[in-house]
Amino acid sequence: MTAAVRQGSYDGLAKTLHWLTVLLLVAQYAVIWSIPDGRAADAPEVQWLWTLHASFGVTLLIVMVARFVNRLANPPPPHPAGMPAIQILAAHTVHLLIYLAIVAQSILGWLTLNAYSGPFSFYWLFDVPALTAIDPDIKRSMGGLHGLLATVILILLAVHVAAALFHGIFKRDGVLSSMAR
Repeated sequence: MTAAVRQGSYDGLAKTLHWLTVLLLVAQYAVIWSIPDGRAADAPEVQWLWTLHASFGVTLLIVMVARFVNRLANPPPPHPAGMPAIQILAAHTVHLLIYLAIVAQSILGWLTLNAYSGPFSFYWLFDVPALTAIDPDIKRSMGGLHGLLATVILILLAVHVAAALFHGIFKRDGVLSSMAR
């Protein structure tokens, strides 16, 4: 018996935005993990990394809004026939949680940075307006949530990648290739 195969693939814009999201997330984590512990936050090399991190965060927010709009205009291809309802529910749930987590993460980062130092530079081109005043209490609470959500996003992405690989390697049902080809 052969497994049912997903018909069609995501549209070109959806694929581009998906892989741009992947690239931005890898860059985000690489930048934040490269900030040396114990370095003064106002040291030039640290400020450079924070500007990149904040700029990538705003870019991610814009990309996620574009992904949401594109997904409304161009629904994803149907799941393979016979795919268990629980797997479809899990796929929809994980996708929704990833979208919401990345948007929330970007906004929390924006608030945290504003509460720490006010407006920030977007790729050294212009200042992004502050959403809140400088406030150590907001910085502490939003920063804590921002850090926690970073871990949640990594877990959601691990589940997403594991499911994609499961479909690509074991099921061979076209789910993985619908975003990869």
